Amino acid sequence: TPTPTPTPAASNALFGAASLSAISAVHEDTGVPLVLLHTSEYIRKHGMHVEGIFRRSTNAQLVTQVKATYNSGGSVDLEDLNDVHLAAVLMKTFLRELHEPLLTFSAYPAVLAIEKEQDQGRKEELLTALLEALPPQNRNCLTFLVRFLLDVTSNSRENLMTVQNIAIVFGPNLIWCNDELSNLAAMEKINNFTKYLLLFFATKSVQDASQQSTEA
Repeated sequence: TPTPTPTPAASNALFGAASLSAISAVHEDTGVPLVLLHTSEYIRKHGMHVEGIFRRSTNAQLVTQVKATYNSGGSVDLEDLNDVHLAAVLMKTFLRELHEPLLTFSAYPAVLAIEKEQDQGRKEELLTALLEALPPQNRNCLTFLVRFLLDVTSNSRENLMTVQNIAIVFGPNLIWCNDELSNLAAMEKINNFTKYLLLFFATKSVQDASQQSTEA
């Protein structure tokens, strides 16, 4: 019997939304979903030095309860819940349960092409084009997320979450296609792309900081 296609959640839902544009609970200026803001803020405060952050599991029943609270428009206080791994799991789950990935379905061929490209100049051009082609809200959200993840990797001596490890954890949550077998076959390529994406943003941040310093 074919598996029925899941129905996207209600328009006010965070988890299981059809796409970012279908979510109403967002930061009014950037369009970043509140769950990403809440979880990143909590992890910045409590989890940056925690070994294996994003690689540990947590209470599945509690995850279900918190998701339901977010989706009903209720208030979630992560400080009261006092579980940094819960915050990490919520962040990954939110991304994975979007019906269209953060990088969008249309970007999937470009992701594979970027991973395959050997010429570094061309590789940068392709990634820049991919980022510019994203809907503004997706691009803002991706930028917010990547900058946060780079901050996590800056503490990798303690938390062990190097760029490589973050890429392995988050790659499958940022881009996929509708064919599960193809996703499995492309897993290493997606992880490689995600590592390159992180390093691209890291290099750009250094260049921007250097330019600002020169201008000052």
